[in-house]
Amino acid sequence: MREVLREQQYTLARHLRDPARHAPPPGIEARRLKVYRELFYDTIEGLLAGSFPVMRQTLGEPHWHARVRDFYANYRSQTPLFTEIAETFIDYLQGVELDAPWQLELAHYEWVEAQLYLSDAQDPAHDPQGDLLQGEPLLSCMARVLAYRWPVEHIG
Repeated sequence: MREVLREQQYTLARHLRDPARHAPPPGIEARRLKVYRELFYDTIEGLLAGSFPVMRQTLGEPHWHARVRDFYANYRSQTPLFTEIAETFIDYLQGVELDAPWQLELAHYEWVEAQLYLSDAQDPAHDPQGDLLQGEPLLSCMARVLAYRWPVEHIG
């Protein structure tokens, strides 16, 4: 009984990820399958669009959706956490032919930007009006050393 259920779940999951290549499970109305396909895809696309707004804009809708659909159909994420989807998308981009030569670097830049925005890290106690020559300068906990071949901060 468990094996039958497992196979039904895998059949449904394969179909939801890539309906062009995988037939739907038998006995489920096409209208209902369409609702699930759109719901699942829209959720992933929305998460990625929120994480990579500049990439989405610069690629344009057709290329963006083609990329997200390929990610959704072919990449096997190892995390169940929605908050880590953007990072898995970067991992996915490292293994595919890119739409633009700067795409991977832009994705990384946008991911870091979001991580810093969402971070609740706080600098250690210090006197912001202190004398740099008298005290010890502190590096912000938000500082990151990043180097890119492309001027990703200007793209878009």
